[in-house]
Amino acid sequence: MIQLIRKYFISRKKSLTYIDFKLGDFLTDEFFKKWVIKPDEESSHFWDKWITNHPEKRREVLQAKQIISSFQYQEVAELSDQDYTDMYEAVMAKTFNPQEESTSYEKKNNWLLNVAAILLTIVGISYLYYWFEYLEERQSTEYVQTQQILTKESPKGIKTTLTLKDGTSVKLNAGSKLHYPDTFTDSIRLVELEGEAFFEVEKSNIPFVVKAGNLKAKVLGTSFNIQNNKEKNEIALVTGKLQVSDQAGNRIMLVPSEMVTYETDGKILKSKFDIESKMAWTRGILFFKDADGKEIFERLENWYGVEIIVDEKFRFSGKYSGTFKNESLHNVLEGIATTSGFHFEIKDKHVIVKPK
Repeated sequence: MIQLIRKYFISRKKSLTYIDFKLGDFLTDEFFKKWVIKPDEESSHFWDKWITNHPEKRREVLQAKQIISSFQYQEVAELSDQDYTDMYEAVMAKTFNPQEESTSYEKKNNWLLNVAAILLTIVGISYLYYWFEYLEERQSTEYVQTQQILTKESPKGIKTTLTLKDGTSVKLNAGSKLHYPDTFTDSIRLVELEGEAFFEVEKSNIPFVVKAGNLKAKVLGTSFNIQNNKEKNEIALVTGKLQVSDQAGNRIMLVPSEMVTYETDGKILKSKFDIESKMAWTRGILFFKDADGKEIFERLENWYGVEIIVDEKFRFSGKYSGTFKNESLHNVLEGIATTSGFHFEIKDKHVIVKPK
């Protein structure tokens, strides 16, 4: 049983690099534990250099080091082949010697006790791991409660750019809101988004966390786009590396050109995306790809700050694709109407759409 568990951890270490390690991984890594319990020149040189090169993992490393140091780990004696043979022969002799008082029940009991001890160790490590996750979430909640929260709103028809106290740049799409503290503490940089925004996060050892609907993005320094509204709840990574999690505790790591989408059934899906089209709105480009009438009219309302009234007799057929850069509402509607078969009339902040 012990050998199976060892093989599990060894195979896990081979399949992951230290940069992908979480708290629980560090707690079960033999090389890491060796550095904490009995550091030598090799392990000290490696881990000091590794932490310097990966400051974003410093917090997890220090937590794991503290946990390991608080327990009295004992080295497991390695048996030589001869020792193993001698032990095996002694056990067999005792088993088949009628004068020895050893029953199968006692042996089964001893085996169960060994298994129970191993399982308790694993459960204990898992408990500590989730305890630290709970503390981090609680810290985030208490942080929001103790800070003065500000709100920046970008109304329909207007896009807004703001710079947070830490230097992070946020571009809010029309009809979006960002809730953020007046100042960040030295433990977390937490903001909450309603709508769509593009973040260019200032690099720091302090995690930057964006809550957006059912998803949460955690970074140290990167750029990404988040859309959180009735139609979509998605996060798309442009540069750097990003950890996305949902309310159920699922985690997904993203690399550039990857995105996650929160589905209506509660699943989160990872997929590729085209950066140029996804970031088009930040450059004043209105981009449609296979969009239906509902999506088109809703985006136009948000983009230009108008209300579109569609005649009940009109039915938008098919899908529409097109690109408009810094065009007026009239020109955009004219381009769409040509292929989609409708008339339109603009009256102040209202647009009336009728069939041809």
